[in-house]
Formats: sequence, structure tokens, C-alpha cells
Amino acid sequence: ATCDGQGHADFNFKHIPAFIKLELALPEGVDKINEVTVGTAEKAFITKGTVNLEDNGKVTCTEASNEIVLKGDIGTNADGKFVTWFATTPVDLSKKVIRITAKVNDGKTYSTSFTAGSLNLEAGKLYASLFKVSLVENNGETLAEALQNGGSVRVSDFGADKIGLAKDNPITLTKNVNLVVDGDLTIPEGSIKVGQNVVFTIIGDGI
Repeated sequence: ATCDGQGHADFNFKHIPAFIKLELALPEGVDKINEVTVGTAEKAFITKGTVNLEDNGKVTCTEASNEIVLKGDIGTNADGKFVTWFATTPVDLSKKVIRITAKVNDGKTYSTSFTAGSLNLEAGKLYASLFKVSLVENNGETLAEALQNGGSVRVSDFGADKIGLAKDNPITLTKNVNLVVDGDLTIPEGSIKVGQNVVFTIIGDGI
């Protein structure tokens, strides 16, 4: 802080988070989202940490997560898009597979996966045009297909008829995947093989 001697003080703040705008397009007829998840296969997002004010606000991670979950009703803007914001500590998502999932009031889920290009989210910066994506209903995608697309995938987003995994016809993962096994569904043993240099992380029971 600085003072000009005339009773005026200037405060210079440094923001730790990066701020990101999400602009999501969903099929016609969907008018409200009540939960959005942004996930990666790796634990990229810091959930707990320390900040060293004597080292330019350096953040040291003590706990991290694969996902950022945004809850609360999100409606459409004038262009028919669903817009929301989230904040995260600085993170380099370059070349990582990112999966975005939206849940709506009727229980349906919509999602998409993509591999980021150069995407280094820096402290104190606002990113307003990086995440403009179209989501498709998960009824058109099986769990097997989602796993092959990579990113962070939840079993509970898929119905019993949309698993697409079988021991006698296993799939081979070629992209990093974080699989959250929640709900009552059980994944057949031996139905998933992991390709060379691929990181496959499982959270929960049921596999």
C-alpha cells in the first residue's frame, strides 16, 4: 500500500486464482442446469494448500482433486447458451484431456471430452473464451466410450444399459482416465485394459 500524504491510499492486490468462463451449448429443450463438473484424469486442481506471501504468493498444494464441481441453477443467456464461472488456483492444463459434464433437473446428464491445447491458467487472469463447448446427452454415449475419450468419468452418469463393458470383449484405454465408481453398478472384471504409458486411476469400489 502507498499513501500520497493527502489522505489517499492505494492498495495493490494480487489475486491467487484464475477465473474461467464456461459457455455451454445443450440440445434444444434443456432450459436449466443444476450441476456442472470440470474434470481431468490427473489431480490437477488444488483444494487445500498454503500461500507464501514472502515468495510472490507462491501456492503449495497439500490436497488436490480431479474435478471442480459447480452446483446451483444455471439458466440460458440471450444466445441460448448456459454461462457460469469458476475459479481455480494456477494450473497448467495443456495437453490434458478435459471432460465437462452437466446435470439437469430431470436427472439426465450431458457431457463432452476434449484434449486441451496450450492452456496454462495463470493467477489473477480472467479467461472468457477458452471453454465454449457443446454437450451431448449421455444416453448417446456408453461408459466404455467415455473411458476411451479420457478425462474424469463417473459411473453414476450412465444407466445400466449404457455400460458397454464385457470381460469377453475388453476395451483398451489410450488416454489418461480418472474413473469414479459411485452408485450401485459394478464394472465387469477384466473388461478394461490399460495401454502403454496411460494413467488409469480408480476412486471407489465396484471394479
